[in-house]
Amino acid sequence: MPNKWTVLITFILLAGAATLAVMVFFKDEPLTEAEARTLVNSQYSGTITALEETRADGEHLFIAELEEKGALYSVSVDADAGKIKELKKIKDVYEKRSLPVTTAEAKEIAEEQYQGKVESLSYDEPEQAYSIRLVAGKDEISLKMDASSGKILSEDRKTIGSNNPKVKLTEEQAIEIARKEAKGEVGDLDLEEEDGRLYYEVEIENGENETTVQVDAFTGTVLSVSVED
Repeated sequence: MPNKWTVLITFILLAGAATLAVMVFFKDEPLTEAEARTLVNSQYSGTITALEETRADGEHLFIAELEEKGALYSVSVDADAGKIKELKKIKDVYEKRSLPVTTAEAKEIAEEQYQGKVESLSYDEPEQAYSIRLVAGKDEISLKMDASSGKILSEDRKTIGSNNPKVKLTEEQAIEIARKEAKGEVGDLDLEEEDGRLYYEVEIENGENETTVQVDAFTGTVLSVSVED
């Protein structure tokens, strides 16, 4: 019968072997999504906006999108090695800022200066200017307005209407008809011809939707209405 010391030593050896096996097992275990997130947060001070697990070319990775100091980065985490593999900048994050001249003020300035009605207005970020189209009497005027000062940078004016006998409606009348089909700001307006019929094609923008209305240039009949998301 083994003595108590033999039993005790055997127990200690078995316990040590079991502990070592557990340590080896967990060391080889790949990172979980939560552990990958914790690792990225411990290395960088930004905010994780997305985290995706991928397996490709024999690699097990977590790809995190990290927003930090006005820029967006991609962080690759090696799940098997348990470490950051790569950090690369994706793009600068556009930070919206309040403009000195708001869209409402730009519209008011244009209508007061030209005594007309604004039909479309959009902001051009690279140029930091408003593109404005308005109708004043028989003229259609396209403007570029500085968004910082409200100063008119350029002006292009043309007379509405046509001497073509097939065209009875003015562009302004076509816009009024199109507005009954869709709400929003008028973008492009073109006079098109198909199978001998002239029609106005009016594009109306409302958020992410764009509605195209075709109006017969002689009768004013709405020929078609199509919406693009």
